Amino acid sequence: MAIAFASLIEGVEIASNYITRNFSNPHKVANVILINFVGLVIILSLYTLNRYYAHPKQNYTNTINFIEKTRKPTDKVIAIHLAEKGIKYYRNKLKPPTVVDDYLYIRDFDTFSKALEKYNRRNIIIITTLHRAGEIENPKIFEIIRSHWSLRKKFKGTLGDGDMHVWYPISHNVVN
Repeated sequence: MAIAFASLIEGVEIASNYITRNFSNPHKVANVILINFVGLVIILSLYTLNRYYAHPKQNYTNTINFIEKTRKPTDKVIAIHLAEKGIKYYRNKLKPPTVVDDYLYIRDFDTFSKALEKYNRRNIIIITTLHRAGEIENPKIFEIIRSHWSLRKKFKGTLGDGDMHVWYPISHNVVN
């Protein structure tokens, strides 16, 4: 995109120099044309940013709020690998200071298996994001998730493949 923008500016500069070549002060007029063009491009870019930022890159806040509204006190929440850092950060910002962060953060299959052994599978809520990368890195985890959990809620993000997915056990009764 930057190369295309630089090429466009160069093209406008060449065109404005050509158009103003017979003026009494051609460089001054050409510069005015170029500056106005760049200003117009900046204004158009700023206009499109509003739509771009209408949705967060990854919607961690709404994901956490949804889980906290729908989970039962006995539920464990697991953030799978690529969701870990964002969930940790926003969970610590959103929870009251007196509440202990009881989410589990899992990066590998062995830790995931141990969590499934330790906690009742019917009481585990899972958060995932960046699914293509996650499935490449941890295919077994995603295979188990697809077999025993169902996608309850998807929070759109603007980052490619950055939607936040909340998975509830297939047999889970949700509190609303």
